[in-house]
Parts: sequence; structure tokens; C-alpha cells
Amino acid sequence: MRGFYQLQTLFAAQQATAIGLTPSSMNLYQAAQLPPAGSDEFLWGLLNQLPDAGPIQSGSTAGTFFDAYSTVINALVAGHNPLDAVAAAKRNLAEWGHQPPAWVRGYKSMAKQLGAAPHLSFSFTIPSDEDPAVWGLWRQAEVVGGPSARFAEARLSMKTAFGRLLNFAPEASDWYTSSAMSLAYHNPGKAPWNPNSAVNWESTFGDGGSLNRVVIGLLCVRDIALSYESEAEYPDEEQTEIEDGSALGLWPYYLDNRVSTTQATFNADGNLDVSVDSSSGTPVIVGIVTQSAARFFGGQ
Repeated sequence: MRGFYQLQTLFAAQQATAIGLTPSSMNLYQAAQLPPAGSDEFLWGLLNQLPDAGPIQSGSTAGTFFDAYSTVINALVAGHNPLDAVAAAKRNLAEWGHQPPAWVRGYKSMAKQLGAAPHLSFSFTIPSDEDPAVWGLWRQAEVVGGPSARFAEARLSMKTAFGRLLNFAPEASDWYTSSAMSLAYHNPGKAPWNPNSAVNWESTFGDGGSLNRVVIGLLCVRDIALSYESEAEYPDEEQTEIEDGSALGLWPYYLDNRVSTTQATFNADGNLDVSVDSSSGTPVIVGIVTQSAARFFGGQ
């Protein structure tokens, strides 16, 4: 039987493909992120996170990119060349000090780019089907049993349109030195790695390493128009439960009433129809774009 996690995986893959990404390079947010107007820090905090295993980004991964990067740079051994990349990276980190990490562009740049970004629409249909680290049909709903399980197993037809879609991918600010990380990636087991340190190539870039995968962009959208029909048949008490839950935001983006209008209705057979309209022009972040260490640090 198909569960809600499998449904999320199918939808995430469909959205990634529609955008032009591979499914392995995109995580959906557990709930779409609504950045406070003008808040660079909020956006930079999202860029600073480490990716979950996917396809759902729930924020459960411990640590940040800045901390993992700092740990690596502090463990590397600088050379004597005045232009040595590791020496430069250590200086840049020291000069940055205890400030929170920043990127060269923030909310204002994102909003301007999003205003000129293209439109995207796609459809998603799966047949009926004869974990659950994810939410169910509404925000924080249980996924085992009840309305969510019924929804995950039934035939589903969806249409999604983004009035604007942007992959917002600014460069990190002066605290980050890409040449030092490239040098470290291309020299496993030798300089600039410190042979006496527990921080090594494998613990950083290998399977399960601290920087095995990184966030390289945020999927920003606005003016979402979404509708879907589920052929699951819901009894009266579950219809009431779904209608109450819709105020918290329904799958797949769980948009609440600050940014969207959500309607859940039922026909005579108890089949669910959902429509979600987010037409306020407010930026909404629906996912992250990720990249492997081999590509990001190694250029492979």
C-alpha cells in the first residue's frame, strides 16, 4: 500500500522535473516558508541549513553549513605561500568573527528577481493503489490511518501553477573561500589535511560526511494556483476533520491563511476537491536546491 511518504516522493519528483531539476537535487519544504518582508537574515538562515536526506526538508538535520565549513577550515594546515588558499580562508574567517553568516544578496534582490521570473504550471496524476517523518493531508496531521492514509492510497489529479518561479542562488559573503574547499576536496589524505586531526576528507565529503551535500539555492514562487481531486471516499466525520484541518494549510505546501485561501469541498460521494489560491504577490519558498560535494566543491 502506498503511504504518505511515497506520495510526497512522487510529488517532489514531479515538481523537480517540471522545474528542470533532477529529483535528487531538490527537497520540498515540510511546509512552504514565508519569509518576513525585508528579512535578509531569514533567507540566509535557509541557505545556511544542511539538506535533509530528502525528498522532504523538515529542518531536522543538526548543524549548519557555516559551522561545518568553519570546522573544516580550522582543521586544515595552511601553506607558506602568501597566496595559499587555506591561509586566506583562515584570515577571512577570523576577520568575519562572530557575525552570523551572510550572502551577497538578500530579500530585496530576491523580490526583484522574482518579479521578473517566468511562469510555471504542471499537472500531477497518480492512480489508486491496492515513516512517516512527513505530515499528512493537513499541517501536522498523522499519516498512519484516517483521512491521510485514505488520501495517500486513492487516485489523485492535481494542477499547479506558479505565477512566478525563481531559483534564488546568491554567493556566500566574504567569510567563505571556495578555493580552500576545492583544494581540500581534490587532495584526500594529504596536504592541506592535518593527518593528526579527526576532521578529514571522509568525515567531510564522504558518505555521511558533514558536507556531503549542500544547499545551493531556494525555490521562490508567488501567486500559486493549485487544485486537486481525490477519489478517496470520506465519511461525514472525516469530512469535518479535513475541513477543520484546512485552516492550518493542506498538502502539499501547507499554506496558511496569512498568504492563501484554501477551500476543501466534498461531492455527494464524499470525494475531496481542494483549491489553494495565493495571489497576494507574497514570496513563498517551496523548496531548496541541493548539490553533491563532488559538484559543489569538486566541480565534477
